Amino acid sequence: MAHIHGFSSLEMPAVLHQFLRSVEDVMRNWKTACDASRCNAASIPDLDAPAVHAWDGERVTLRWITVHLIREYARHTGHADLLRERIDGATGE
Repeated sequence: MAHIHGFSSLEMPAVLHQFLRSVEDVMRNWKTACDASRCNAASIPDLDAPAVHAWDGERVTLRWITVHLIREYARHTGHADLLRERIDGATGE
């Protein structure tokens, strides 16, 4: 039976059940998305070539996409670090 800290399985809001996936399933999906991204990036001639699809109606380049992903990873890595600290109590320097 699934458990999220603070909720028993019976108390958990129904919408959260759809997000309960195994770590293996999440990692497999992430690796598949990374492989597709690498393949797509390799097909673009240079970092300043326009992407096929717009982002919020704006034309973007592979350079913009790469910087955006780095920024998003950095931001969410901080969130993950806070969650990890709650789990194991270890903090950084």
